Amino acid sequence: MSGVFPYVVTGGRDAMRLDIVSSSGLETRVAFVLMLGDHSEFDRDVHRAEENLVLDLVQTVATALDADITRLEDLGTPTRVSSSIEEFRQNRLPPWEDGPGPLHVPALVTMASNGTLAGIIVCEGWFNVGGPWPYHDSYTYATYLRDEAARQRVLSAVAGMCNRLAISEPELVSLEEAWES
Repeated sequence: MSGVFPYVVTGGRDAMRLDIVSSSGLETRVAFVLMLGDHSEFDRDVHRAEENLVLDLVQTVATALDADITRLEDLGTPTRVSSSIEEFRQNRLPPWEDGPGPLHVPALVTMASNGTLAGIIVCEGWFNVGGPWPYHDSYTYATYLRDEAARQRVLSAVAGMCNRLAISEPELVSLEEAWES
């Protein structure tokens, strides 16, 4: 599979939807970086597999938080909003017929547990503007959580997801280390 999560970046608050995050009270951030495959030769199956990998990440985070997904906004079509992963999968557009375009993945995900906001996932898509290594050709999923205990549950669950899908487990790096690379 071409999409992998080789880096988990901790620290920082560089979310595209900072307005929502800043008012949420969620202070702990961990970001998962999805490195895309070589898209010089477009393959619809690979494109869809990368989209599914992101949705697996979203479901894994929600499960680790024992939370329900309450909102998913489509990155490729911002007006397309779903209230579950199943609905999101049904509503997304088919892979681009004429070559690569943005993945139809969530731009924003909110999750609640017992009526309380448990997490927010925000896509920070460096693919739109380029960016320093390791962010070129990548999607960064900044995950905002209540506390360190939630962060540890999410990290453990994502490591398990990587193991289950037979992709390399992410390397944990600080925000400062990522920018120095």
